[in-house]
Amino acid sequence: MNNQQEEAFWISYSDLAVGVLMIFVLITTALLMDTEKKIKQADDAQQAAQEANKEAEQARQEAERFREELKSQRAQIEALMGVRQSLIAELSKEFAKEGQQVQIDPKTGALVLPSDIIFGQNESQLSVKGRKWLKSFVPKYLGVLLSEKFAPYVSRIEVEGHASSEGEEFSNLRLSQNRALEVTQYILRNHASGRRKKLRQVLVASGRGVYEPVLQGDGIEDKVASRRVVFKFRLTEEKTIKEIQRLLTAK
Repeated sequence: MNNQQEEAFWISYSDLAVGVLMIFVLITTALLMDTEKKIKQADDAQQAAQEANKEAEQARQEAERFREELKSQRAQIEALMGVRQSLIAELSKEFAKEGQQVQIDPKTGALVLPSDIIFGQNESQLSVKGRKWLKSFVPKYLGVLLSEKFAPYVSRIEVEGHASSEGEEFSNLRLSQNRALEVTQYILRNHASGRRKKLRQVLVASGRGVYEPVLQGDGIEDKVASRRVVFKFRLTEEKTIKEIQRLLTAK
């Protein structure tokens, strides 16, 4: 092989080597880019996993906090319901001692007095019999509700007057209001000694007229039973507790 042929051979070989090297560089570059892409994807996935874990932990902590709140709320409900049932039991026991005629709702503690016991027909002034009856009834009732045991829980004592559907609607409403007010005034004038401040805070009177009649089993109004005076009590934060109870039931 002469010099020209040898030189041409090495030039061609050099070009080939450069070409192979360029291909190698391109392949290496592509591999590096792909590797960097995979590394970035792995980093992104790891970051996403960390964020997901963080969110999951936050959700777990929030669920745990909510669970503890529910436990606390349930305990409040149970405690309050325990107070109500205990109070109702004390009232029943107190009135059973002397056999005084009162009707106590075993669930709410509402206490019903037939109006003919304390009022005359269509009258809003207490009868002599009514004053005598209340003189015996009121000290027992207030003695339980405003006792050291229960007074901190009692937020309201309501005296409600009710009428039957006999007569004109608004006359009955006025009559029921006047009767409730008459009983309330009697309590404040005669049984507020030592507890006037508390009574002024919690004692209210309202007339319901004909709007809450007592019905018989066949759905017909019991007009005698509808004419009544009702004593009710409410406990502290009862409205809030009822809402909590609704939420707990919904869950």
